[in-house]
Amino acid sequence: MVVLEPPGTLRQTPSQEDGVSQSAEAALRSYGAGLIQQAGILLRCRQVVMVSAQTIMQRFYFRKSLVAFDVRRVAAAALLLATKLEEQPRKITSVARSVYVLACREDGITMDVSSPQFLTIKTDIIRVERHILREMGFAIGQLLEPPHKLVLQYAAVLECPKEITQKAWGFLNDAMRTTVCCQFEPNIIAVAGISLAARTLNFPLPQEPDPWWEIFDASYDEVVAVCERVWQVYNQRRPRYVSLNKGSGLPIGSPMSSFWAPASERSDGGLARTESVEGKPQDLENPSLDRMNEMMEEKEVLDLT
Repeated sequence: MVVLEPPGTLRQTPSQEDGVSQSAEAALRSYGAGLIQQAGILLRCRQVVMVSAQTIMQRFYFRKSLVAFDVRRVAAAALLLATKLEEQPRKITSVARSVYVLACREDGITMDVSSPQFLTIKTDIIRVERHILREMGFAIGQLLEPPHKLVLQYAAVLECPKEITQKAWGFLNDAMRTTVCCQFEPNIIAVAGISLAARTLNFPLPQEPDPWWEIFDASYDEVVAVCERVWQVYNQRRPRYVSLNKGSGLPIGSPMSSFWAPASERSDGGLARTESVEGKPQDLENPSLDRMNEMMEEKEVLDLT
């Protein structure tokens, strides 16, 4: 059983106490989760690493404010910590480069790994990692239980076809853009992923003698609540980066009047729906923009055979 965030913390977060609106906080949380996903792909991490990093980031912002801790720095530190917890360690230089590449690409800035700005990033990541450990405790691994492992077991029990399992896996990846991992037990989230997948693909699930979700100790109301939160991701525009911390060591985006992209750009759940390639870290010493674009466009299908 995972320790969930108390209701009082969920209602009033540190960011909201600092004047950040609920919509802006949701946008930056979603942006941070997406940044972790993309950086993890560049680092050739398995999906469990990205999920753990996203959970760490979401939980951290229930303890500290987005104003005090820039979302790009926290995303990088959470990813570095997750690689250690999931026993797929990556060098801090590689993590810093991956986030720096993505930040420069987004902001239209020329990447220069010899610049003073880049040299401060590793120091910032280490400092934020220490803050995360201080706030969440060194037993942080006990707070992490990805629902992805459960969805594979549940789908096997229900004898779901491969398409349902893959679709449910994708919904769970997109769920990490929200705070459901801090509010609901992993089994509830896994059941919600299967429910969304079954409804999307019109696959009937057993209702007799008892509703199928009760087999996995899930209540109807909780499953519906998670499904609604996940579905909201697809009705939102793509989140944009806005620096609330003027002391950020990472590239600061151009001034923006909104935390969301234009209405024509919907939230891109595509990257979150893919399983990244397992293997050695990508060499990011001088990655070309073309190669980076190729990696961002790769759609690796989860091998469930």
